Amino acid sequence: MPEEKRKGSLIGKVLRLVPTEIGDALSRTSLRSKGTVMVILFCSISLIVWLAQGPSSISNIFSIIAKTSAFISITLLSLNFILATRLSVFEALFNGIDRVYKVHKVVGKFSLLFILVHVMALIAKALPSTDKVLDLVVPGLKMPITYGMISLLLLFTLLVLTLLIDLPYERWHMTHRLMIFPLLLASWHALQAGSDIRDHPVLEAWVIIISLAGVVSYLYTIGLYRYLGPRHTMRIMAVKEMGNMTELAMEDLTKRFSYRPGQFVFIRFPELQEDFEMHPFSISSSPGDMYIRLSIKRTGDFTSDIVPKVSEGDLAKVMGPYGRFGERYLSQSKDMVWIAGGVGITPFLSMARWESKNPSGRRIFLIWTYRSDDDAAYLPELMDTALLNPDMTIVPWKTGDKGRLDSAIISELVGGVERVREMAIFMCGPVKMMDSLSRQFLSMGVSSRNLIFEDFDLM
Repeated sequence: MPEEKRKGSLIGKVLRLVPTEIGDALSRTSLRSKGTVMVILFCSISLIVWLAQGPSSISNIFSIIAKTSAFISITLLSLNFILATRLSVFEALFNGIDRVYKVHKVVGKFSLLFILVHVMALIAKALPSTDKVLDLVVPGLKMPITYGMISLLLLFTLLVLTLLIDLPYERWHMTHRLMIFPLLLASWHALQAGSDIRDHPVLEAWVIIISLAGVVSYLYTIGLYRYLGPRHTMRIMAVKEMGNMTELAMEDLTKRFSYRPGQFVFIRFPELQEDFEMHPFSISSSPGDMYIRLSIKRTGDFTSDIVPKVSEGDLAKVMGPYGRFGERYLSQSKDMVWIAGGVGITPFLSMARWESKNPSGRRIFLIWTYRSDDDAAYLPELMDTALLNPDMTIVPWKTGDKGRLDSAIISELVGGVERVREMAIFMCGPVKMMDSLSRQFLSMGVSSRNLIFEDFDLM
């Protein structure tokens, strides 16, 4: 689950820079995976390589803290770029690309935390010598240390821009590309200022390897990914306005595109875009349909300015597919509740179409909450789909008339609290809605393992 953005108090905003997710039972459900174990393992290897050299610095407690935090922070900085590559192996390890990005965000926060610990431990070790403390805090006195200072300040600034300020996607993406500089400066600082690294070639080699892995991953993500990733060229076969959404029907020209219900893709339109930025959208068609369909709500610059200009015959560059949301539906033996909020209906459109063509016999309640009729353009399609499957019930919930949906209402709709405790609950929609409903379900005794999210908050 994404952390809910806290607005208002200064303390609330500062807390967004702290990895509070590990202290929250709900947030931990997104962090529980083999991938998280991999992150911890890599940090442990860095410490084991360091300790195996028998460094003299372990004689002082502040040196131990400083060195430990330094090696962990460099490892985490590199891992952040490795996780951003969208490689299929990470999607498998973390149970979905959206969960990869959740861990990616937490890893970034921990990078900053460990660098701060590193600095404080060094200052504590330097005391009471004023000259040694000044070397650590005054830029230019010792250049290797200055590189470390710049790395810390730059990482802090970029995380503030990423987590505390609501930037347009394009500017957010640009600031993210600058994240390579804290890694480069921190690595150079470690190689030049770290006595243990200079004295132990094996440790030096490990720091170089882990840093290079981050740099190579960065270069892959910003350049090679569009050539080596799961790329496809598609032609727009039809454009249709559906309320406040634009529907695109596409034909895969590569004839290699294969997807599961509920997955999503990253897309750009080269004839309309000067940049190479790609944006994620759920596939609302189902495997076996004639065309691949995207249903895009007009919510930002790209969806409001670029998407409406797309015409029949235009080309689209598509990366993917990604996502494990539908896979968990396919592997699920329990009856299910699907809860969609607004445009969060798109993966469920795909899953519902698949279920109608391949009935599983499981009881499914699809509850779609939306504000106005203009948001419910796909309601007739869903109703027609339900007619083909007697085990599927569609429940439209117009908040303008009925008020906000909560877990008590959902329980009543599906047959009671005991019934909902036995079901798998799938959710896709606004962050606040999913967070609120999840906590309500947990409070009524639903297992966190039965709560399954699709989260497009990839920023």
